[in-house]
Amino acid sequence: MTKIPNAEGLELSGGEIGILLLHGFTSEFMPAWAHALHEAGFTVALPRLPAKAPRWEELSRAQWRDWYECAENEFRKLKNRSESVFLAGFGAGGALALRLAEIFGDEIDGVILLEPSLPIHRRIFPKFWRAVELDLYLVDQPILLI
Repeated sequence: MTKIPNAEGLELSGGEIGILLLHGFTSEFMPAWAHALHEAGFTVALPRLPAKAPRWEELSRAQWRDWYECAENEFRKLKNRSESVFLAGFGAGGALALRLAEIFGDEIDGVILLEPSLPIHRRIFPKFWRAVELDLYLVDQPILLI
């Protein structure tokens, strides 16, 4: 089996603000991001998704529910030890962050999305965005989309 680079999870204790980092199918830069946020004074959780050994072959055995369950568990743990929590998702982790924000909206202080896995095909994205705009007023957290 081939090991995924930088696929280990991290928990870094810092200040009262917690940031849950959620990676996508790759996670090579995530540990550096986690350490930079920690050095800035944040408590950071970067779980390994899926919650099994970090091997490419295991991605095919993981269901989205496995990833979501792991993300939700990490969110709950971080919420218990932080005064406020922000979600930051990259790729498929962005979709997980949006799902958590949908379910736990009142408990989340903000969402940061880096290249989230959303349908952005030329013909699909305008329809998708119009549907999102209809409900955007319901979002109670600030969202940064990069």
